[in-house]
Amino acid sequence: MKIAPFSIKIEGLKELEGIFKQAPSIVTKQIDKALRLSIALVNRQARIEAPVITGHLRRGIHSKLNPFMGRVESTVWYGVPVHKRNPFMARGAEKSEAKVMLIFQKAVNNITTQLAK
Repeated sequence: MKIAPFSIKIEGLKELEGIFKQAPSIVTKQIDKALRLSIALVNRQARIEAPVITGHLRRGIHSKLNPFMGRVESTVWYGVPVHKRNPFMARGAEKSEAKVMLIFQKAVNNITTQLAK
């Protein structure tokens, strides 16, 4: 049996192609914003949780942001040994977790809203 050739016209295909072309830009912008907010939140909470004698440990907590990745770390030489006895960084991350989840949920919502326009 031979199948007759046919064609399908998809309404709105050009608009859909335009949306897909914008997707990487929209996703990157929203995820970067969510990462910046989240890293700042974890950094702030880790500083609050850090034990203080001189304040050097607290001032030594810094953030690094790369595309699709963020990091909060102590840059003082004794940060890791202190953290092993008093896990202030882990507490900072744990106390920030719920807000970080909300930040990323908002980013996902923003992405879907912008792509649906």
